[in-house]
Amino acid sequence: MQPWTMILSVIFVQASLGVGNSVARLDTACSTPEVPQADDARLDTACSTPAVPQADDIDQLQVSLFQHSLVLGGSVDSPSASIKLQHASDREAVILTSETAATHHGEHRRGPDGPGEPLHSLSTHPFDMITRPHAGLRPDMISFGIYGKGCNNVDMHANSFQVDSVILVQWSDTRAASLVPPGVTSVTLSQENFQNKLWLPNIAVTNHVPGSTGYDLISTTVTVNSSGIVTKIDRSQSTISNRYNVQYFPWDSQVLAINVASTVYMLEDLKLVPITDPNVSGVNDDFLEGKGFDLLSHEILEFEESDGPLRKSRGTLRISIRRDPSSYMYIIILPLFFLLIMSWVVFWLPLVPHFAMPRLSISTVTFLSAATLSLHLDKIMPPIAPLTWSDVFITTCQMLMCFAMFLNVVTEFIMHQLQLQRLADKIRSECRLLWPSLTFIAMMVCALFKWAKPTILFASIVPAICVVFIAYAAWCVLRTFQENTDGHDKSVPR
Repeated sequence: MQPWTMILSVIFVQASLGVGNSVARLDTACSTPEVPQADDARLDTACSTPAVPQADDIDQLQVSLFQHSLVLGGSVDSPSASIKLQHASDREAVILTSETAATHHGEHRRGPDGPGEPLHSLSTHPFDMITRPHAGLRPDMISFGIYGKGCNNVDMHANSFQVDSVILVQWSDTRAASLVPPGVTSVTLSQENFQNKLWLPNIAVTNHVPGSTGYDLISTTVTVNSSGIVTKIDRSQSTISNRYNVQYFPWDSQVLAINVASTVYMLEDLKLVPITDPNVSGVNDDFLEGKGFDLLSHEILEFEESDGPLRKSRGTLRISIRRDPSSYMYIIILPLFFLLIMSWVVFWLPLVPHFAMPRLSISTVTFLSAATLSLHLDKIMPPIAPLTWSDVFITTCQMLMCFAMFLNVVTEFIMHQLQLQRLADKIRSECRLLWPSLTFIAMMVCALFKWAKPTILFASIVPAICVVFIAYAAWCVLRTFQENTDGHDKSVPR
C-alpha cells in the first residue's frame, strides 16, 4: 500500500465520523457512501453502529490501518466515544473505546472518584488484567478468611495432616463493576468466565505437600457486586506439611497451621487482612471428630515474612488441639504395665529344678514383648523425634523387666550351682518387696511429672533405678561370697 493511500484513508475516517462535531453528526456519518477498498488491506467502518453502542460492538472497535511501520494518531471529541490511534512495538492500530460499560447500558454510573467520573470498563487487554487496582499508589489490601470443614487425618509420622477447607478472598476493583448487568446488585462467575476478565491476587495454600496429591481444588467461584467488590471462594482438600512437638506424647498439644499467600505479588504490592467473622474464619464443631484429638482454640492472623529477597504478606489459620490419651492408655501404657507385673511372677515361683525353665521363660518373654510393643510407636512418631515422655516410660519399664530377669538368673545360679539354698530364698523374698516398690515409685514419678521436660525426667528416673539395682546386686554378690566362704547351712528351707 502507498503512503498517500493510507493518508487518504485516515482523512476519510475522520470526515465520516465528524471529528469535533456532535453525536448527531457522528450518526449522520454512518450513512457515508461505500468506502473504496485497497487490494491488500480493508478498512471497516462504524457506519452500521447504532447511536448507543452495544457490549459486543465495543469489543470489535479496534481497526487495523497499517501493516507497515507508519505511525499515525488522532482523536475524536465525542461524549459517547473516542478514537485513539496508539502505537505498540509490534503493531499499529486504531482503537475505538467506550467511556464506560454503564454508557452502553444507557446510564452513567458513579465512578471511584465521585459522581461524573467515568468508571473504566474491564477490558480483555492484557495490561488491564495483569495490573492490580492500586498499582503505583499503594499495596492492595486483600481480605481473607480460612474455614476448616474437617480434618481427615493427623499423621505425625509423615509430619502432615489432611484438611477440607474453604478459603475466601475479597478485594476492591472498580474495573470489575462493568461485569454486573444493570438492575442487578451482583453477578457470580465460574472459573471459565472470570479467568480472562478479572485481575486476581492469586492467593493459594502455600504449605501443602508438594505434588499432585498435596492439593485438590474441589470448586471455585467469583462474585462481583455493582460497587466493584470481588469475592472469590475456593474449596479444596489439602495435605498440609506441619511440624509437631511430640516431647510430651501422649499428653501433648499441637498446632495445625494452614498458611496462605499470593503466589505472584510481594509485600510491597499486596497486604493480607484477616477476616475475624466466625462464619468466615474458624472450624466446624466436628472438625476433629473421631481423630483422637480435642479442639482447644483457633485464631486467624497475618504476618510478614522475609527470606532473603522473598518478602511476603502471609495469612494463617492456627488450630490448637490436644491429644486424647485414652486410646494410647489401652494400646501402650496399660499393656506395658501388665507385662511389668508379669515379670514379678518369677519371684513367687518355687526354687526347684522343674520350675527353672518357666521362670526364665516368663522373664524373657515379658521383656521381648515390651520391646515389640514399643515398636508400635515407630509408626506414630516422626522418623527423627526428640526424647519423649513415652520414651522415658517405656525405657523405665524395660529396665525394670531386664533387671528382674537378671536377678532371676542370679537366684537360679546361687540356688542350683552354688547350692546356697537359704541365700537364694532370701534374695527371692527381698525381690518380692523391692521390685514392686521400685516400680510404684518410678510410675508415680512418670505420672506426676509428665509435664516436665523428658530429658530431665529421664535423668531423674533411669539413673536412680540403675543405682538401686547396682547397689542391690553388689550386696547380693557380697553375701554370696560370704556364704560360700563360711560354708553355712545349705539345706533347702521350707
